[in-house]
Amino acid sequence: MSDFNQSPNDAPIKEPAEDRFGIDPFAQALAASIHKIKAPEGTVIALNGPWGSGKSSAVNLTQHHLKDAVAADEIAVVNFACWWFRGEAAISLVSLG
Repeated sequence: MSDFNQSPNDAPIKEPAEDRFGIDPFAQALAASIHKIKAPEGTVIALNGPWGSGKSSAVNLTQHHLKDAVAADEIAVVNFACWWFRGEAAISLVSLG
C-alpha cells in the first residue's frame, strides 16, 4: 500500500482556502453551470474519477459556491452516496422506495 493511501490528510476539503491542487476553478465553473440549468423536473449530475482524484473535494467546493443559491431556495441539492449500494439492482430499489 502506498503512503498516499495511508495518509491521515487525505480527507476531502470543504473551503476554497484549503485548495492546494487547483480544484476550486473547476468547482466554481461547475457551480455556475448548475446555477444556470433550467430543469423543472430536476437534473442529476455525476462526477466520475478514480479513488483519490479529488471528487469529494470538488463536490464540497461546488456546494460551497452554490450555498447562496440554496439559501435563497433557487436550487435544491440532494446528495446521493452511490458507494453505499452494490450494483444497479440495489440503486433501482432505492429509487422505487
